Amino acid sequence: MDRILQPEILALLIPVFALLIPIVKLLTDHQRRMAELYRSSMQANPAESNQLRQDISELKALVHQQSIALDNLSNSQARLGRGEESLQNRNGGN
Repeated sequence: MDRILQPEILALLIPVFALLIPIVKLLTDHQRRMAELYRSSMQANPAESNQLRQDISELKALVHQQSIALDNLSNSQARLGRGEESLQNRNGGN
């Protein structure tokens, strides 16, 4: 802690903090403007917002169906693999 309070370190930290203030202000202003643009675009066209929500719901349902189909396919292949192994074991490993 004493090392930070040394004059050489303080001489470096003061300008760094002074330069960080405008950068933080620019970032917060930009974030505020983007939020306002997003909010105004959603309010300006609620039909488009509803359509986007519906599209997202349909995509979620499709991904869910696809994941179930892949899981079923994987299970089927695993069962077939086990069936082939048991058949080979019955035939004496040929």
